[in-house]
Amino acid sequence: MRARCDTGECRRRIDMDLNAWIEHGHGDSELSTLTAAYLCGQLRCGLKFDPEYFPRGIPLQHFVGSEERIEVLCTSCDRLRLMTAEQLIAALLRRGTGTGNTGIIELSTKIRSPCRACGKQNWKTSLRFPSYDKRKR
Repeated sequence: MRARCDTGECRRRIDMDLNAWIEHGHGDSELSTLTAAYLCGQLRCGLKFDPEYFPRGIPLQHFVGSEERIEVLCTSCDRLRLMTAEQLIAALLRRGTGTGNTGIIELSTKIRSPCRACGKQNWKTSLRFPSYDKRKR
């Protein structure tokens, strides 16, 4: 992901390595969280990102073949389901609601089925790394 700072003296150009961010546990982070790490320290840092890069979260296809699971949580009743990127991509394609380019952040808006436990559609999605799995799968 590329960014540049528009502050008068700075004019830095940055090329973020998103795979490194994923490996360090930030795969489900908002873009604002990632950009905070790259601010130049000027009072009004003008760091701007190219909008074509991942504004909806890191795409599911980046997690294909990895040990990470995507946590799908019903915020109404706390029902949790852990799924692989492959399972989610297949479900999105089957239902016609998304592809492998669907981002982790926007994924919750692509789930149209109600929760089996409470019948509501209040979903939250995030990345769950294997070392942090404390709930049942």
